[in-house]
Amino acid sequence: KEASLGNIALAVNLLKRIEANHLNIAHGILPDDEKLTADILELIQEAENLMQGMNLLKECSPKAMDQLYSIGERLSSRIFVEALNNVFSHERKAMWMDARNYLITNEAFGKALPYTEEIEKKVGEFLIPLLDEQSVFVTQGFIGKTVDGQTTTLGREGSDYSAALFAEAIFAKQLQIWTDVSGVATCDPRLIPNASFIEEMSYREAG
Repeated sequence: KEASLGNIALAVNLLKRIEANHLNIAHGILPDDEKLTADILELIQEAENLMQGMNLLKECSPKAMDQLYSIGERLSSRIFVEALNNVFSHERKAMWMDARNYLITNEAFGKALPYTEEIEKKVGEFLIPLLDEQSVFVTQGFIGKTVDGQTTTLGREGSDYSAALFAEAIFAKQLQIWTDVSGVATCDPRLIPNASFIEEMSYREAG
């Protein structure tokens, strides 16, 4: 928003604070990991490039915002992979996976709808052959891409939706969603006190 209003110096300063926070976390996990530092800086540079474009155009298009939103997911998941590998260094390997390579959507930026058949096809062809008990994949929720490669977001509750889409595509036996309520409710229990919880549902219903 600040960049689109012409306040590019303030926007860059805010981004530098985000950069510092992520580098502090990364260095706390792996102080000497130059590759992780480089990956973080590359994503921060991508964000700055987007902000410079918003500053020139004096607008934040939904398409540009989806690209920007995706950076947070990619930053945190990249760091989390290294945290897992640090903890499970002698047990199993955690691997980073870009969800956008599999979650194909339409072009409704900000509220994209997934193409489930295309997702299942890509997961079956490229991801399922890599699954084994020795590996853990870390990916992102909320983000996808169009058929021609433009980054999209799935809108509100998009991360839970992403989990359900992946679970269905890999024929998972179980899907766990950690959230601020104990299960899937019929409505928001913070707004409706007598909301009830659904004991069982299919992955398709969860989506």
